Amino acid sequence: MALFLTDILGSSFQGVQGTQGLSGLFAGQGAQGRQGIQGRQGTQGRQGVQGLSNQGSQGTQGLQGTQGIQGPQGIQGRQGLQGLQGRQGLQGLQGTIGTFQWTPILTNVSMINGNTFRKTGGVNSQFDGSVYSVEGYLRASVSARTSSIEGVVIGLNSDPSTNSNYTSIDYCWRFGSDGSLNIYENGTIIGSFGPYTINNYVSIVYDGQNVNYYLDNVLKRSVSRPIGSLLYLDTAFATPGSELTNVSFGPLGSGIQGSLSNFQGTQGLQGNQGPLSNFQGLQGTQGLQGTQGLQGLQGTQGLQGNQGPLSNFQGLQGTQGRQGTQGLQGLSGSDDVSLVFLSMIF
Repeated sequence: MALFLTDILGSSFQGVQGTQGLSGLFAGQGAQGRQGIQGRQGTQGRQGVQGLSNQGSQGTQGLQGTQGIQGPQGIQGRQGLQGLQGRQGLQGLQGTIGTFQWTPILTNVSMINGNTFRKTGGVNSQFDGSVYSVEGYLRASVSARTSSIEGVVIGLNSDPSTNSNYTSIDYCWRFGSDGSLNIYENGTIIGSFGPYTINNYVSIVYDGQNVNYYLDNVLKRSVSRPIGSLLYLDTAFATPGSELTNVSFGPLGSGIQGSLSNFQGTQGLQGNQGPLSNFQGLQGTQGLQGTQGLQGLQGTQGLQGNQGPLSNFQGLQGTQGRQGTQGLQGLSGSDDVSLVFLSMIF
């Protein structure tokens, strides 16, 4: 009971100061009193108010720098290579000879139209049919073709009225019934240029210097003849029904006249496209690069935005929690005599 009371008093009150021990009677130190109970922790102070922190507004964009000066134009590249030439167009069809006003003298021959003559009389295989011109010229040309493979002759002659045979014609082409094509002069064969077809065209041109023989506008013979006596158209027919067609006869001027000066050929067909007609010439080399334009001036720096009104404001410091109250001091221990005395009292 005494010990229980001591425990109670020691935990709640300041112990009564023990009486001074008798001097010299006891030498031992009194026992240490127990530690008082720890006071309760003070409550946590409230959090301070958060300071405002508005960001300053963005400055305006700086002005754009001016455009640099344009560099000079590069040098022009070289010209590409020329494309290959297209193929030559086909030869135009032979046109008809323009008619010239001349007067025919007929023997066993009929005029079918203005430039076609046919043997209609005489003896078969005999050169007894002819047509010659009344007109004669210092410079003259004659041309014709035949409509069949028959014996017929055409040429230029200085004495056409001599007979109807080709042996008296000065310069002539002879279409043979065997398909041969020969040049004769006064009955003498000069050369063979056959065989021929009904599409072949012959002509003889005297230009005042030379007698020129043409086959389809290609020169086959040229023989010198001094200008002098007149030349007339002259022919010879052997086979009845044989014809000379596209007959043309007329004078030449003082200059050298072409063999078909009055003949306008039909337009030749368009040549086929060349194999590389669409070939693009090689690209010229690239011109030199123009120099770089000057750098535009740097735009001015935008103005700094204004500082936010509370950007540097420190939040308020929370208040300090209150200090817990101090626990009561435990009773101070007494010496052994005091304990005995108290025990005796209670």
